[in-house]
Amino acid sequence: MKTYNCLIVEDSEASVVLLKNYLNDLALFETITVCSTLDEASLVLMQQAIDLIFLDVEIHTDNGLDLVKQHKTLPPVIVMSAHAHYAVNSYDLDVSDYMQKPFTKARLLRSLNRALNISIERESVTTEQAIFLKVRRRLKKFMFNEIDYIEALGIYAKIHSGKTFEVVNESLAVLEKRLPTKLFRRVNKSFIVNLERITSYNQNNVFIDEEKIQVGSTYRDNLPNIFRGLENAVKDLDEST
Repeated sequence: MKTYNCLIVEDSEASVVLLKNYLNDLALFETITVCSTLDEASLVLMQQAIDLIFLDVEIHTDNGLDLVKQHKTLPPVIVMSAHAHYAVNSYDLDVSDYMQKPFTKARLLRSLNRALNISIERESVTTEQAIFLKVRRRLKKFMFNEIDYIEALGIYAKIHSGKTFEVVNESLAVLEKRLPTKLFRRVNKSFIVNLERITSYNQNNVFIDEEKIQVGSTYRDNLPNIFRGLENAVKDLDEST
């Protein structure tokens, strides 16, 4: 699971605290470096591998956009300002996004989706190999290849991995939309299974080791062709015996 190194170029302590709180809640960032001047930011960019920059426009007496002009190659840049008129100049410099202060966490998530090419919702973050889901008050990482199956629990869901499980603050219906369909399929009203964790199956059930999960008739068409093919093979075998 990839994590990111972030640089915040901002001279307002209150703005830094708010932004860092938002970012820390996501558990996506390995490091968050803060600079209050453009010179400090340029030095960090020379010394560290940075994956994302949050850049305030008004840095003391400097224009933060000068940082973009001074560096030919930069990671994705999200520009921030309390003044809307800076937006045009920002997009002319091909930045990833422009956020007008004060911004909400939901607005920040949209910017991160665009800048990092990932998928983040209020209660979850989805990448190529994992999903972060809210467990109590923190986002917890669940690697796709470690999830056996997911069970409905009212407005929540239980994610099973081996002999353990975690209750997450998302419903099965929401998770069905968030998980990659090439790996995860809903097999009845109460279960989503990881196709790669299935150890055997027949016409009516899939098995993950000793766990038997019934396949509902209305969900059978949602399974990959390999399952329908096996179902036909099972029928042929039953008819020949």
